[in-house]
Amino acid sequence: MQQSYSIKKRALLLGSLISLSIFILMFFAAYQIAYHETEEILDQKLKNMAEWMADYAPALTSSQFDPTQQYQEEDVFVDVYLKQQIPQQQAKHPILSTVQTAASYYQYQNAGVEFIAYILPLQDRQIQVAQPLEVRRLVAFELAGTMLIPYLLLLPVVFLWLYWGIGRALRPMQNLQEEFSQRQYHDLTRLQQQDYPQELGAIVTEVNALFSRIEQAQQEQNEFITHAAHELRSPLTALNLQIKILEKEYQDSSTIASLVQGVKRLQHMVQQLLDLARQGETKTQASERVSIQQLLKDVVQDLYPLVNEKNIDLALIAPEQPMILELDKHSVLLVLRNLLDNAIKYTPACGTVEVTVQQNQQNTEVWIEDSGAGIDESEYDNIMQKFYRIHNTGVGSGLGLAIVAKSLQRMRAELHFCRSQRLNGLAVCVRFISFTNEESDTFCR
Repeated sequence: MQQSYSIKKRALLLGSLISLSIFILMFFAAYQIAYHETEEILDQKLKNMAEWMADYAPALTSSQFDPTQQYQEEDVFVDVYLKQQIPQQQAKHPILSTVQTAASYYQYQNAGVEFIAYILPLQDRQIQVAQPLEVRRLVAFELAGTMLIPYLLLLPVVFLWLYWGIGRALRPMQNLQEEFSQRQYHDLTRLQQQDYPQELGAIVTEVNALFSRIEQAQQEQNEFITHAAHELRSPLTALNLQIKILEKEYQDSSTIASLVQGVKRLQHMVQQLLDLARQGETKTQASERVSIQQLLKDVVQDLYPLVNEKNIDLALIAPEQPMILELDKHSVLLVLRNLLDNAIKYTPACGTVEVTVQQNQQNTEVWIEDSGAGIDESEYDNIMQKFYRIHNTGVGSGLGLAIVAKSLQRMRAELHFCRSQRLNGLAVCVRFISFTNEESDTFCR
C-alpha cells in the first residue's frame, strides 16, 4: 500500500529546490557577466602594454612561467624576440606563440596551459604580452561569488518565509480537518463555501453532496423503522384487547398468560424500535437545563407499575440540592428509562434496585445497581449490540442498551458496567462529563 505523504514537506522541498536553482542560474549569469567585463579590461591592459613597449624600441626579453604557481590578474608575461629566433626558442620557452603577421589577440595552448596574448609584430621582432586564461576565470568566479553573497545571507530567511507561507497557505486544509474532528457523528451540517479557498471548493462541494446522501439514506432508514413500528402498533393494540377479553373468560389459563407476556414484549420492542429510530436521526436536539433528580423521579414514576408488580424494593439516593446539567432531555430520559427498566426486569421478585446520584467538580454519575444474577464481565462489550440477548434469558428484545449507546453518542457521557459490591448483581454507571478531565479507570465502588 502506498504510504501517505506531506504536502507541506513536498511544497517546502520544491520551494527550496527552486530557490537553489535560481541561485545557480544567477551565479552562472553573474559569472558570464563578470568574465566578459574582466576579459575586456585585461585585454585592453595587454594591448596597452604591448603598444607602450613598441613606442620605446623594446630590447629583447624573455619571461619565466611556472606552471605550478598561482598567478593573479596583474601578472602578465612579456616576451620580445627576433622573428627568426622564435621557432628555435619555442622548444625552450613554451609560452611563446608562433610568428604572427597582424597585431591582434591570440589564444593558444602550450604545456597544457591555455593562454591569451596580444601580439604586436614589428619590422624585425615580435612583442608578446600574454596571460593564462585560468586567471580570468578565477577573477570572474570571485566577482560572481561576491555579487551573490547578499543572496546567500538572505537564503535562510527566504526558507523561513517559505516555510511560514506554505503553512499559512495550507491552514484552510487544517481548518477543514479540525472541522471534521470536532463534529459529532450525527452532525451533517453543510460546509460553507466562503470559509475555504477556491482550491478546496470541489472538495467542499463533494463533501456536502456526501452529507446529503447520508442524511437521505438515514432518513429513509428511520422512516422505514418508524412506519414499520407504527404499522405494528395497531394490530398489537387490537390483539391486546382481544387477549384481555380471553383473560377474563379463562383467568387460570397458563397459555393466555404466556400470550399476554408475549404481546407485552412485542409492544415493548415496537416502542424501542421507535426510540432507536429517533436516536438515529441526524438532526441534533437542542440542549436544555435539566435536573437529574427530577428526571429520575419521572422515570421511576413511569416504571412504578412494574416495580409494584414484582414487589421490588426501589431506592433513590440523591442529594437534596438539584444537580443541573445542560443536556438533551429526551436522550437522557431514554438512557435512564432503559437502564432502570433493565434493572427491574432482571431483578427477581422481592429483590432490590438502588439508584444513586453523586456529583463532583468534573462530572455527574448515576449508579443503577440491582440484586439480580448480574452479567459475566466477558459479555460487557456484547450487550451493547443490537438484538443481543444473554443466553438462557428470555427477557427483553435486545434493543435497550443499543438505544442507550445511541443516546450517549449525542452527549458527553460514558457508560460502564461492573458487579455490584453491595447487591451482588449488575452495577451500571452513567457518567455525564461536565468539564474536560482525566478519565478514571476506577468505576466500581
